[in-house]
Amino acid sequence: MVSHPGNLSVDMHVCRRHTSYSRLLILPLLFLESSVVVRLRVGVLLVVTVFTAVTFPVVEASAADPLHVQVDRLVTESPLGLVSGTSTDGEFLRRLYLAVLGRIPSVEETRTFLADKSPTKRAAAVDSLLGTPAYVRRMTNVLDVMLSERRGDGEVKRGEWQAFLKQSIESNKPWNILAAEILGADAVDAKQRGRAKFLMDRGVEVNQMTREVGRMFFGVDLQCAQCHNHPLIDDYLQKDYYGIYAFLNRTYLFKPDKKKPGVLAEKPTGGVAFSSVFTGDSGVSRPRLLGERQLDEPTIAAGQEYKVKPDKKKKNLRPIPAYSRREQLARLVRDGNNRYFARNMANRLWALAMGRGLVEPLDLHHSDNPPSHPELLALLTDHFVATKYDIRGFFRELVLTQTFARGSGLPADLVARSAKATQLLAGVTKSEVKLVAELAAADKRVEAAVAAETKADEPVAALAKTLKPANDKVAAEKKKHDPLAKALAAATKKLQDKQKPGLPLVESARQAVAAAKLLAGDKELAGIVAKLDGRAKKVAAEMAALEKDRAAKQAAAEVTGKALKAAEVVRDAAVKKHAEAVKLAEKRAWETDQVRTARRVINTRLTSTRRRKGTLAVLAGFAAKQKVADTARADLVSAEKSLSPVSVEFAKVETVLAKAKQELANAETDRKKTATVLASTQKKVTTLPAVAKTLATAAGQASTALKTLGEDKELAGITKTLEERSARLNSDLAAARKVLPGQQSAATVAAKRAATARTAVDKVAAEHARLSKQRAPLLAAVGSARVKFEAADGALRETLRKLSKAWSEQFAIGTVGPLSPEQLGWSLLEATGQVGRQQQSVVAELNKKSPLKPADKKDMAKLAARKLQVEQATYDKLKGAVGSIITLYGAGSGQPQNDFFATIDQALFMANGGPLKGWLAPGGGNLTERLGKMTDTKKLAEELYLSVLTRLPTDEEVADVGGYLKGRSKDKRSAAIQEIAWALLTSAEFRFNH
Repeated sequence: MVSHPGNLSVDMHVCRRHTSYSRLLILPLLFLESSVVVRLRVGVLLVVTVFTAVTFPVVEASAADPLHVQVDRLVTESPLGLVSGTSTDGEFLRRLYLAVLGRIPSVEETRTFLADKSPTKRAAAVDSLLGTPAYVRRMTNVLDVMLSERRGDGEVKRGEWQAFLKQSIESNKPWNILAAEILGADAVDAKQRGRAKFLMDRGVEVNQMTREVGRMFFGVDLQCAQCHNHPLIDDYLQKDYYGIYAFLNRTYLFKPDKKKPGVLAEKPTGGVAFSSVFTGDSGVSRPRLLGERQLDEPTIAAGQEYKVKPDKKKKNLRPIPAYSRREQLARLVRDGNNRYFARNMANRLWALAMGRGLVEPLDLHHSDNPPSHPELLALLTDHFVATKYDIRGFFRELVLTQTFARGSGLPADLVARSAKATQLLAGVTKSEVKLVAELAAADKRVEAAVAAETKADEPVAALAKTLKPANDKVAAEKKKHDPLAKALAAATKKLQDKQKPGLPLVESARQAVAAAKLLAGDKELAGIVAKLDGRAKKVAAEMAALEKDRAAKQAAAEVTGKALKAAEVVRDAAVKKHAEAVKLAEKRAWETDQVRTARRVINTRLTSTRRRKGTLAVLAGFAAKQKVADTARADLVSAEKSLSPVSVEFAKVETVLAKAKQELANAETDRKKTATVLASTQKKVTTLPAVAKTLATAAGQASTALKTLGEDKELAGITKTLEERSARLNSDLAAARKVLPGQQSAATVAAKRAATARTAVDKVAAEHARLSKQRAPLLAAVGSARVKFEAADGALRETLRKLSKAWSEQFAIGTVGPLSPEQLGWSLLEATGQVGRQQQSVVAELNKKSPLKPADKKDMAKLAARKLQVEQATYDKLKGAVGSIITLYGAGSGQPQNDFFATIDQALFMANGGPLKGWLAPGGGNLTERLGKMTDTKKLAEELYLSVLTRLPTDEEVADVGGYLKGRSKDKRSAAIQEIAWALLTSAEFRFNH
């Protein structure tokens, strides 16, 4: 498997190169230009796709129009507009099913849709599919893959997480509510653990959580802004990273019992400070969403930090802070007012429908990587917020657009468009110049704002340093004053306690003494008053002593109190001065943010304008390149025309020359052969007489000697041999003399033939040389013309490739992209008939175990419930097979899941994998079994193409299928059908969404 940029499961402090790029797969031009042709040759099938260009009508729309109408208006009225026509019904249906249900339609669904003549059938299909359980499963999977990136079980099981997502999609829970539940989850409630998987899957590690929250929920990957401002993206600042970080830095995994699942808890304190490793610039941050101010947080009194305090004796008691920063994150997300949050999901849902985002990559929103249509993304964001983050309703509007239904082919009137592009270029260039000037001015404003912010920041640190000594002084004075104040309070209380009964007693005695004086003769009264007066005087003395003690303590406390008050005044002044400085610094920082935001708007417009200018420049140059290519083609045709008669004559002469040379070779061979034979015979005639005479003489002499010697067997044998040899030589000589005239005649004929052949060769060779000389410059001219044509044609094709890519990225034509692993898996099962096969099995099983009663079969609610039961059971039986495909085609756990890659294992699976072979083996009413029962070639081809490619075959494809099956025996015909089906399943037309 290919490596992927950045492992999201590991916190890396290395900057990944964040640049604007396209994940769009651009197929060769033939994919966009040629007719759909299926060639069946020895079991090999090639598929190329055609798209017919039709002009869209201009859509008049207003703000009161439905979103899909407004979308089409903005796309149509953009500088590029919609350059491709609408898709065919088959293309639309396939695209719709893949987007909404995650699979291709069944052959029955396709036939029904194609046969429907209603002008509103596309909208009806959209509404029908969005109301199915299959849509719920599809969107559940989309959110699962998007947010978990195929992470497995951890603290939270995947089943719990998926059940939470499924319930949310079923109820069409608004995205802001769903996201808030995920970000605010604590996993305490066992029934709600699923929603905590997102944070827990990141190990509850603050940097991982910060990056992933930024990526998934706000569309920005701030990883490289952790240690400094992003080195490649000016819009990504370190303070942005730590604004999100501050929401999460107090969160931790609470798991006192390792045998039990953990939950999320939060500390009540924990500030955030940061500094750049490049510049040394430092800062602090409270929680802050992108594009917003830092949160104002409450001051929590000492000792009041917890709602539920930690208790060492109760280790399983989860602490709960009085103020939770993560709850504030969830609250802000739930409020749904943050632009980044709304824009991110609007773009992701657009990408789900259209094949790519208005911003790509989806997690790199910044002004150097602007939307292809900034106004459109703004419209989508506004609408998403206005409809309270309605996922289903928003997605419905997207798939109802003509933009969704656009074709994927290049238009035929490129030359005319090239001329128009030339006219538009001047205006776009003028806009670019204006925007460059505006950006330069904005840069100066940013520079000035940063300078003002820096100036406002300067006293903050110095003033912060005055807070500690001021607080320390207050603490020291308080330490002195508190005991004295406590003693004064105690003395005051003691005095008050004494005065409470004492003062009334003294007053009572005073009044009694006065009464006794008036009644001087009343001894009884006088005695009572004397006792009362004595008690009063004692209490008065005690109160005087206590008052004296209180006064002394008050005097001492007043001294320390004044010192404490003075320290508090100094401290309060320092705090106020620091707060005012911080307030001013934050004000300047906010002003800088606003200026930066304004700059980003300008830069977005400028970058978008430059993109469009680049596309227009390519298109404007097309006509000239087409003309050059046409001229080069004409020159090549002319050169080849001039060369043609000479080449024909040259070829004829070459043929004659070859024959003449062959005749010469044969004649020379014959001449040499006859000359050799003649020479041998002449040699015999010349040499044999003498040899024969010598042998005859020797034989005569030997015979004479034998007569003299008488009986000599040895000499007799020698004599006989000599006589025989002599006779034989005379016989050979006679024979040679006999054939010599004939051989002499044959040699003469052969020599004449060779001479004639040599003359002929010389004559033809001379003609060949003449033609070669005449042909050489013509060949050179053709070669030169061909080189020029190939260069011009290559330049033209490169222009078309660039246009195709640019127009796809800007939604002027449809995108072509690979199916996701889930889409591929479910589409394979649907195309091969495995879904239908399993449905039949499930129905049979349910009818056996729990058959519907006659009354039930008339109950629409029960029939609908049984239908859902069958569908779910079928899904459960097949999801394992899809899981094996996901393992092959999906990226690794924690990796980006929308990058296309190919592996040997994937190729082997499609080439000869056991599962695919099994799905293609006839049986259970699957595709190949249905095809095998058909005798009409046209109907067979239609069933095949509708099942796999969601379209009818062309006449040529029908003929190809018939030709491939023609004359085969039953067994071989079945194998051939499987080969054809396999070829379509492995074709680019099936593998890609277009």
